[in-house]
Amino acid sequence: AAAAAAAASPEGEAEADADHKNNVWTVSGKWLRDLGDGRKREEVISVVVDTDCPTSDSLDEKDSCVVVGTNHGRMVQLRRHMRHSSELVPAGALWNVLGKAALEEQVDGLATSLMTAIPGGLVLALREGQRNVHAIDVQNKKVVGKWRVPQLHGRTWTAIAGGAKHLYLANQGGACGNIPERWLDAKGYSCKAYSERKWCTSIGEYGTNWFLLWGHFSRYQNFGQTASTACCDCGGGDREDRTASSQIWRFPLPQELVKIVEERMRQPQDANARTDERAEAESG
Repeated sequence: AAAAAAAASPEGEAEADADHKNNVWTVSGKWLRDLGDGRKREEVISVVVDTDCPTSDSLDEKDSCVVVGTNHGRMVQLRRHMRHSSELVPAGALWNVLGKAALEEQVDGLATSLMTAIPGGLVLALREGQRNVHAIDVQNKKVVGKWRVPQLHGRTWTAIAGGAKHLYLANQGGACGNIPERWLDAKGYSCKAYSERKWCTSIGEYGTNWFLLWGHFSRYQNFGQTASTACCDCGGGDREDRTASSQIWRFPLPQELVKIVEERMRQPQDANARTDERAEAESG
């Protein structure tokens, strides 16, 4: 009863609030970039914790157990600021992309979590337009494997989770696919360009930045399509899947990756066994 009363009291609320503040960190925005051409500013959209990190249950200014992914495709290790304990700053880059590669890696759609940690100090990430899974050794900052995932017509992979032997992928229900997938108009502009430059609207009309002197969309038709028929963001695309529910697919991890995980999980056990043997020998 006393505990219940304390929880309901202002003092209890203050304690809860203080505990909450001790478990909240602000990600420094100084390293997040703006490509400077009107495209979406870089933001953190995914976070995982290295399960093999010695201080994975806390955050230390010397350790970088937390890995974040951004909508520009970068993967960065974070640590606590030396002086400001509630702020997280970069400790190193697991994956950095520059120039045109940054544009190709930008995440579109309703992506939720594009990374997951699995045993053995590995992170799996959906990369390259959410078409491939990369396995990354966090400690050595090295890609140890890459696999292509199935592409489902009109759907986009939006989340990833994994264990020691399986990989789970969620896809967005009711997704829309551009037709053709990499459509370009007669001038070489993509659906993404039409959307980001506000040349069209989601209902197929001309956007706020489309100049009347440019004429109709049909003037730039290519592959038998205009922006308003080819691009999802411009009211077109393949919308046959619009009533479909979201799905979760399970895939077995590639055998070569399973072997890496099993080997790394055995290493601590082998080390403990050697320690026990040494202790027994010394006591004998």
